Amino acid sequence: MQSTKSRRKVAPSAAESADSAEKLDQLLLSSAICNGEDVGPFVRKVFTSGKPDTLLQHLRHFARSKESEIEEVCKAHYQDFILAVDDLRSLLSDVDSLKSSLYDSNTKLQSVGLPLLSSLDAFVEARNVSRNVNLALESVRNCIRLMELCSRSNYHLSSSNFYMALKCVDTIESEFLDKTPSSTLKRMLEKKIPEIRWHIERKVSKEFGDWLVEIRVVSRNLGQLAIGQASSARQREEDLRIKQRQAEEQSRLSLRDCVYALEEEDEDGLGEPIIFTRL
Repeated sequence: MQSTKSRRKVAPSAAESADSAEKLDQLLLSSAICNGEDVGPFVRKVFTSGKPDTLLQHLRHFARSKESEIEEVCKAHYQDFILAVDDLRSLLSDVDSLKSSLYDSNTKLQSVGLPLLSSLDAFVEARNVSRNVNLALESVRNCIRLMELCSRSNYHLSSSNFYMALKCVDTIESEFLDKTPSSTLKRMLEKKIPEIRWHIERKVSKEFGDWLVEIRVVSRNLGQLAIGQASSARQREEDLRIKQRQAEEQSRLSLRDCVYALEEEDEDGLGEPIIFTRL
């Protein structure tokens, strides 16, 4: 009798422990779902123990509890929800009116802006054309000045005025070579400028050599001429000294032959004045 009583007392305690374990699992599952945690361990546990129905019951119970919470929240905020819906409807009507006003404004803006856009496109195109024309005119002016310098350089080269030709070439290289719009003309200038300088250098060297030779010849002739002129000058000086000596001797001899006579006044006092006469 005592054993049967003890068994009756033990059986309820085992059932209570099973219920408490299920409640604990249910609480843990609910906590994991609410916290967004992984429920994989719970699924593996129930399938390992062979009690998937228990998990389904817990999930259904959790869903019912959340549904009841949602209903309570909806009941508590029903009036606010209705007011929010009314506000949303009024907002939608305002949005519709705003959309219609925006559409009207857009239509007016397009009707006004399309002519302006066409005028702006025409202005941009005209400005681009004007810029291109100005660039073309500037290029033409540079080309004209370049051609003038080239022509002047050729004229100085043909006139053997190499200094002015070099000045023209230096001006072309420093001021116009980088601004030349034509690549063909630029390549031609880059090729011809060294050739012109080499030609001028060769001509100047030749003329300098000829000038040195001419200087030697002229110096020789000048030396001979100077020697001749010096000898002629000495001869003239010698002749002049001889003539001077001869003149001096002749003057001394002529003085010896000079006779001077003195004429006196006559008795009446009307005679000639006294004069010296060379005989």
